[in-house]
Amino acid sequence: HRLDTAWFDRAQAQASIGFVVPLTRALNTTGDLRVSAAAHIANAELIPTRAGDPLVSVRNQKDIGQQQTWLSAPAATRLQVSPGDTMTLIVTRQRQARTEVLRVPLEIAGVLAPAAFGRPAALIAPALLEAIERFRDDEPWPEPGIFEPDDDVPARELYPRARLYASDLDSVALAVQWLADQGIDVSSRLADVQAMQAVDRLLQLLFNVIAWLGIFGCTASLIGAFSANVDRKRRDLALLRLIGMPRRSLFGYVLVQALVLTAVGFAIGLGLYWVSSQAFDALLGQALADGQYVSLIQASHLGIAMLMALIVAVLVSLVAGFLAMQVQPSESLRDV
Repeated sequence: HRLDTAWFDRAQAQASIGFVVPLTRALNTTGDLRVSAAAHIANAELIPTRAGDPLVSVRNQKDIGQQQTWLSAPAATRLQVSPGDTMTLIVTRQRQARTEVLRVPLEIAGVLAPAAFGRPAALIAPALLEAIERFRDDEPWPEPGIFEPDDDVPARELYPRARLYASDLDSVALAVQWLADQGIDVSSRLADVQAMQAVDRLLQLLFNVIAWLGIFGCTASLIGAFSANVDRKRRDLALLRLIGMPRRSLFGYVLVQALVLTAVGFAIGLGLYWVSSQAFDALLGQALADGQYVSLIQASHLGIAMLMALIVAVLVSLVAGFLAMQVQPSESLRDV
């Protein structure tokens, strides 16, 4: 393709596209990674990156410098390095019947999660990847040997490829359509995405049905339990009425009892959720990248759940409170 900077600006402005960065020709996206004679990788992939890269687990990460890199987990394992260590990126070219070597010292800014990228690769700054392409295109080089960043290089106008991610699964169809509108042929797995979304919608429907049935069942059960509790304590309630307690105070007693029991039950349920979520994340989240999770309750979720629990408690107390208000003072004298 012939993608100019205006195209990348339009792509980044699309809500369906979450990340885009220019790519050089495929022949120029490999290089040798070397730490020592015993720790080296030939023809590792070189991938341009910038802030917001989905492969990097650190959110809102900054742009890396031209002499920094993020390594994939397989590359870091084979090189036996960790963040903060240094290595050398080696690129060669044939010029005038001799082999010239460009050595780029790189500081390892971090290591990708094992699930993020399964092959040996180094994520580098786009400017460094463009410099490697210029070197391999047989352009005159000040001193082939040690790389030094050059900020005076004219800005590039056209790129043959792009590395692009949709914002999320729901945006894949929109991103595919936008690329097609730009005259770019797209081979996607949109059918698989749509099938997954259909399964997700079905599971959400089943979960909602089960949740609402649980809410209605819980409400009916609590109404029965509180009603039975009022009936069991009729004599005590009647005695309270006999000594002068007004009806609204009996209603308040039932309401406070319902709210206290709801708060205690909510706290116990939250504790059980926390224990189970830790177990789920440990057992089912082994294939996820760092910072991701299997289960999560946000503060807004907690607020909504607590509000719904209190609403159920108030509804239950309305029925039980009404029954308590019907207790007559004379009922306390029947068994005397």
